[in-house]
Amino acid sequence: MMKNTSMHRLPRWPAMAMLALLLPLAGCGGSPSGGAGGGGGSAAGGKTLTVATAEDVQSLDPGSAYDTWSTTVVHAFTRRLVDWDETGKLVPDLAERWEASADGKTYTFHLRSDAKFSDGTAVEAGHFKAALDRVRDPKTASKGMGFYSGITSVEAPDATTLVVKLKAADPLLPQVMGLTFAAPIKTPHDPQRPASSGPYALQSTSPIVLTKNPHDTRNTSTLERITVQTGVDEALQMTRFQTGEVDLLPGIPVADYARVMEDPVERARVVQEPVNQTWYFGMNVTRPPWSNPKVRRAALLAMNRQAHVELAGAGRLANGILPPRVPGHHTGRALPAQNVAEAKRLLAEAGFPNGLPATMRSVMWLSNSTQYKDHGQAIQSDLAAVGIPVELRPVALSQYLKGYRDNADCWYGGWYPDFPDAGNFLEPVLHSRGIGSNNAARYRNPKVDQLLDRAHGMAAGPERDALYRQAEDLILQDLPWIPLYFEVETRYFREGVSGVKVHPVWRQMLTGIDKR
Repeated sequence: MMKNTSMHRLPRWPAMAMLALLLPLAGCGGSPSGGAGGGGGSAAGGKTLTVATAEDVQSLDPGSAYDTWSTTVVHAFTRRLVDWDETGKLVPDLAERWEASADGKTYTFHLRSDAKFSDGTAVEAGHFKAALDRVRDPKTASKGMGFYSGITSVEAPDATTLVVKLKAADPLLPQVMGLTFAAPIKTPHDPQRPASSGPYALQSTSPIVLTKNPHDTRNTSTLERITVQTGVDEALQMTRFQTGEVDLLPGIPVADYARVMEDPVERARVVQEPVNQTWYFGMNVTRPPWSNPKVRRAALLAMNRQAHVELAGAGRLANGILPPRVPGHHTGRALPAQNVAEAKRLLAEAGFPNGLPATMRSVMWLSNSTQYKDHGQAIQSDLAAVGIPVELRPVALSQYLKGYRDNADCWYGGWYPDFPDAGNFLEPVLHSRGIGSNNAARYRNPKVDQLLDRAHGMAAGPERDALYRQAEDLILQDLPWIPLYFEVETRYFREGVSGVKVHPVWRQMLTGIDKR
């Protein structure tokens, strides 16, 4: 799969996570006017960084932004109480420190005294209270409201102290404070022109232009401006990159991938790192033939999972459900390799010595994109070779997002958590509470539920990680999912650009970048 892909986030299930569905950039039809993104011919000159993407930005209101490029831009012009470093560790941002009460139901955040909005106004605790009150208000209809549903009240006793009270102890409260939903806002809040509290200030929304916030003393980049070109199709992205109009691409187009990666000079301007994305083959375990565990096990053994890694272009063979950058990932686990003979033997044990009849053909849902169809066809071929017939149903993304969850037979998909936490990853899709929502497999195991519930309320550490590994082991025995590969993403930048990273939380990131 080409790496110039973008994530479409879904509204979260109450336990906090979302499906990340990566679609190729091709076919988005960027136009010269929309794609110019406020840069013009000199967009990439001087101290301006110009980035191109095929995606559109849906909203720049911190309370509403939830797709990849919306959160990318909001992340650049805001700071939150906390953030994540390059390893995925939670670190202070505008909060110098924080502590929880003995019962875990009250968190107190102590703010930096030097934080300022781009107009020079001090960022105070009341601005965070305003943001949290707004995102929790049903009238706002924020996609992030569920993250903060456990909050009973938010208080700002003084300018540098924020007190958050909870219904029940929740060790993940500091994590959700790092999301862009919790960025400070001024009152009255203008959703079209939100206040800028971050390294950059929002200068223009159409086109998207960010300028350096002169009051953010921690932004050491010499960039004066960042422009984001949206709606630029794959071919046009590369053309603009080669002519110097664009400095940074979120990936390498398929047609150019081999050439770039085989050229040492070009390869030096590529960054590739794993992200917290697991691609998998999902099965509805309440519907035949997938209700038979031996058929599910046969499907695992039928698949050449390594072929999916190679098809992706850049990926790592999945050895489980939790990807490498999520705490609790089991580095020592290995899933069985392809074994066609054993798969056929299991099918015979399940009552199908000659394979499943055509009347038991499953319908596999997938998005109507090259990436999805390529992987879907590979799965279909492997399953057919052992006697499991599958019919592909490629549909538009909007249909897929609904269809695969509305009692589909099976599907190809990917899952990416909102932040690196095993519970944030596993609970929405594999806890029985998610049945009817994100648990499209209709998977139910009381032991798994108990382990997930127990781990959820525990503080981070080895004991909590061990519980998640136990739950994952049970899930892999039951096999509602067949993990295929862990996503590795690619960034491609021009000479003179530095500081480009693939971050474990932010799917695209504009901060920390410089240019000679």
